Amino acid sequence: MKNIAGKKINLLFIIGIIFLLSSFSGCALLFSAQKYPTENKDGNAREVNPKRFKSPDEYGLAFGTRASGGGTFAQINPSMEAMIVFPMVLRDKRDFLYYLSPHPVGMHFHPVRKVTFTNNTTTIHYLGLQASSEDAPIIIRTPGLNYFGSPEHELWALNLLKKELRKTPWEAVIDARIKELER
Repeated sequence: MKNIAGKKINLLFIIGIIFLLSSFSGCALLFSAQKYPTENKDGNAREVNPKRFKSPDEYGLAFGTRASGGGTFAQINPSMEAMIVFPMVLRDKRDFLYYLSPHPVGMHFHPVRKVTFTNNTTTIHYLGLQASSEDAPIIIRTPGLNYFGSPEHELWALNLLKKELRKTPWEAVIDARIKELER
């Protein structure tokens, strides 16, 4: 009888240790969360701080609200530098917004992994390069802002992006677009 009680206590002790360790690893994941859009060139991933974003006069910043926003994109234009990018995903009470760091005009970012959120469920879809029309490549067509999403959400997206990119050269470009849409 004594032996069974001892085994139960040992089992509870082991379960407690596993719980504590999983809590610490969860905290580590929480504190190592992405703060800025990330680029991976030649196997070296790095976050790009908005304070160091390149000029809106020469580079295009892609942002939007479409479903493939959270995930991974591969630059597939063969005449340009290959890279993998991870967008920054912002959320408010209304919806999700993603944005990529600014890139040269002509880059094609194709979603290769998409993350969707439904209620309490996060689903990861591995698309490869054979994606549906919903997951069409994001093409940086012009310097400045390149919006991908439904037109009725653009003003909301710009206001959320403005909070993220305040005190950068991009703030003036965002303000100009907001004024244009409010007319």
